[in-house]
Amino acid sequence: VLFRSMLSKQKESLAAAHERNQKMREHFMQTVMAGVQELMTKQMDLLGIEQNEQFGVLQSSTENLTNANGSIRQSAKDIFTDVESTNSMLTEHVQIVRKNDIHVTGIMEKTKETLDEIASSSVDHQESTS
Repeated sequence: VLFRSMLSKQKESLAAAHERNQKMREHFMQTVMAGVQELMTKQMDLLGIEQNEQFGVLQSSTENLTNANGSIRQSAKDIFTDVESTNSMLTEHVQIVRKNDIHVTGIMEKTKETLDEIASSSVDHQESTS
């Protein structure tokens, strides 16, 4: 009977030890999982902060590029407007110079004709007086 009682107590102690061991394992897993969860949460928060900062930098850079592109586009429009205006002005001046050249050529031809007539008259006069 004493042996049975000891054996029964040993069995109860073994069952209690097994239960404590099981609870310790569960508690250990809960602690590890809570730590992993906390670590994951912190890392995800840090990742979110970093992504937001990078997005902000990219957004700012995109806005700067968009503004620069608008300025370049406006400068190009201004240049084309100036070139068009200058070309029109040059064309107008060339046409005026061409008209003047034609007019001066006509005057010079008439002057040459007149001078030829004077020279011919002078020769005729000189021959007739000599």
